[in-house]
Amino acid sequence: MSEIVKQAYDIRHPDRFFIGGEWIKPSTTSVFDIINPVTEERTAQFVEARAADVDRAITAAREAFDSGPWPRLTPVERA
Repeated sequence: MSEIVKQAYDIRHPDRFFIGGEWIKPSTTSVFDIINPVTEERTAQFVEARAADVDRAITAAREAFDSGPWPRLTPVERA
């Protein structure tokens, strides 16, 4: 991965998803490339989310919203 991309985005785990407060392995090994349109070089590679990964993320988000502090925060606190 390009050093510029690492610095610009601080990508720590391009091979995992941050779901439910932790970095988890994806349900697949499929990846996709990020291509620099100027140089046509691959600047990064990330895992590809599948339906199972999306379902886990949605479930975690719903749980966080229903049981976490978010719905009780004021708009100022949310910002």
